[in-house]
Amino acid sequence: MALRPSTVDVLLALLEHADGSQLLILMEPANVLRLLREDGWSDEAVRTALEQEKKLPGELLLGLFERGRTADELLALLGPDAVAAVEAERAKPATTAKESPAATETPGKSAVTPGPANPAAPATMPLARVGVGGGRLQVAGLVLILAAALLPSMLAVLDVNIALALLHFGAARLLGLVALFGAVGGVLSASPTGHRWALALSGAVAAMGGFAAVIGYALWTSRMGRTSLLRIEIAAVCLIGMLPAVALAALLSRIAGKRA
Repeated sequence: MALRPSTVDVLLALLEHADGSQLLILMEPANVLRLLREDGWSDEAVRTALEQEKKLPGELLLGLFERGRTADELLALLGPDAVAAVEAERAKPATTAKESPAATETPGKSAVTPGPANPAAPATMPLARVGVGGGRLQVAGLVLILAAALLPSMLAVLDVNIALALLHFGAARLLGLVALFGAVGGVLSASPTGHRWALALSGAVAAMGGFAAVIGYALWTSRMGRTSLLRIEIAAVCLIGMLPAVALAALLSRIAGKRA
């Protein structure tokens, strides 16, 4: 039996046909369903592919590309709003990189005038105070931390076969991998002026905390007689389990700032 492609494999294959800004639009669940309907899929066929054949939504979208469709054609099927959204997403780096009129008019004066280098930087995102940046790479790091905490625990709770496979793999090794991916996400999320070691440690703690919170909650609810959990319920418990890591990141950043 052929091995199922991983999420990473599917993503890399999709990036050969479309850029990131296009995929952000095309991978919206409602848009994927609409494109499949336009391609002749029935809702029952889509449901069978996702539930029985265990295919990823990205695989179904990839199938459209492999049958000769292009990203521009698919976006055109979604309408002008989708194309406009892609163009707006592509324009973001160019607009944020522009200098203010004062900086372009008096470059010599601005070079010697004291003051904060970027007074608006702390407002770019809520976690900026603990050293997290607001760029795409930094956001990808935060997503990696969340995925490391949420995906293994959610799959283990929702699928008995996956839970058994993870137990066979080993709880200690699984927790180690969760912490490793969380640490990598923490390093990626650091802003240029942030303390990477602090965010790496906080990312590892966040991933392990979210993972442990979901597993512990599932065990507790099973003793209370519940046989299933809602996905939104699992996600909320995971985020709660990750909150102590935010306090840890703030503490480590403050300690590192005093030493500096």
